[in-house]
Amino acid sequence: MASTTTPDLSPFLKSLVSSDRPTRDAALTSLQTFYCVFHTDRPLPQQRLCRSLTSLLQTLPEDTFLGFVRAFWITMAGQWSAIPGLRLDKYLLLCRCYVQGAFQCLAMKGWEEGLVEGYLRVVEEVPLSTGMEAVDGNVGAKVPDGLRYHVLDVWVDGLEGQEEGMPEGMLERVMRLVQRLAREGKTKVLRQRAKEALRDERLQQWTVGASAAGGGAEVIQDKCDQNETGDEEWGGFGD
Repeated sequence: MASTTTPDLSPFLKSLVSSDRPTRDAALTSLQTFYCVFHTDRPLPQQRLCRSLTSLLQTLPEDTFLGFVRAFWITMAGQWSAIPGLRLDKYLLLCRCYVQGAFQCLAMKGWEEGLVEGYLRVVEEVPLSTGMEAVDGNVGAKVPDGLRYHVLDVWVDGLEGQEEGMPEGMLERVMRLVQRLAREGKTKVLRQRAKEALRDERLQQWTVGASAAGGGAEVIQDKCDQNETGDEEWGGFGD
């Protein structure tokens, strides 16, 4: 009989009983968020709730923000396979809102270097992990592919509206996680979904001003196509 492997959440449980109050509060709030959404019916209340929960991100001090976001994604990864099909749409919306809300917070804080790097590490560790590494250091732990696919689908959507105030090179940095998945994702489907995200026409629009030589997203798409049929190394953004 085939067995189903789900993420080992023991580090998350340790966070719930941590002596460090910010760590404990972040873990508890993320769990409450999950079940609050679970029991909310009808589309409009669901949308209002997801937006309201996402707005919490803007109220958090910087030293709590990363722990809260990390606890949220670990909770989603751990509970994803248990979400009934009829309730999945509300969680897809919640994830979309959190991707967008996190980028909005980073923009509000001026794309501060340390905060951006910390956030990208959290995302790389959990929802946009390649599938080759462990979550929370637990060997064999996996993030459900469905969660990865959805975050890839909404990653560029989450950036829309924030791109104009980005410092030079910031767009490239936030897309490196997707580039890594296109190159190193565990499955062909995962690599293909990452490449589709990199071909988003909005990336070309956002980089055209910063790449007068005609590189940017056009070069990304060309190298995506090459990587699909050959063994050429992923080239990333053009100069």
